[in-house]
Amino acid sequence: IQAEGLSGNLDKVWPDVRDSAWLGGDREGWERVPYWLDGFIPLAYLLEDPDMIARVRRYMDAILSFQKEEIETAALKVGEEEDLLEQKKRLSSMEKLMRLTIEVGEEKRPLVAGIAQFYTPEELIGKIIVIVANLRPAVIRGNESHGMLLAAKCDAGLKLVTVDGGDFPSGASIG
Repeated sequence: IQAEGLSGNLDKVWPDVRDSAWLGGDREGWERVPYWLDGFIPLAYLLEDPDMIARVRRYMDAILSFQKEEIETAALKVGEEEDLLEQKKRLSSMEKLMRLTIEVGEEKRPLVAGIAQFYTPEELIGKIIVIVANLRPAVIRGNESHGMLLAAKCDAGLKLVTVDGGDFPSGASIG
């Protein structure tokens, strides 16, 4: 029943999965595709269905291609949010996402982060934050992102991992 229903065919009918950015499409799908694959992968292999297994491999190959082969550990670096209000804005297509420009040493990196529900752009100016700097660039909703902010979920919502006090130069490695 699942193989003939949406579990086995979501990639054929739902644009967010079918045209996902994971596959170079123009739909978000960053969260939807992995959640769908959680059920689709075991279904394909339990049924030993060649078509389903081929579709699983297509998505898994695309997802794995976003990983840098040389990453053994995350390269954590200190970066400072710049005062570029024209660069910082909520992405109109997704109210959870915000586009930022982070200064990491001499480099200015565009980042897209899912923090718009927890921070305003003005709250981020001058913050010394921790980013994962050695991820392969990703395109999220048409915006290139060069890294990932570190944040922690707590009762109050989401808190960015920041470095307070001390004289930490932008681009300093952590760890």
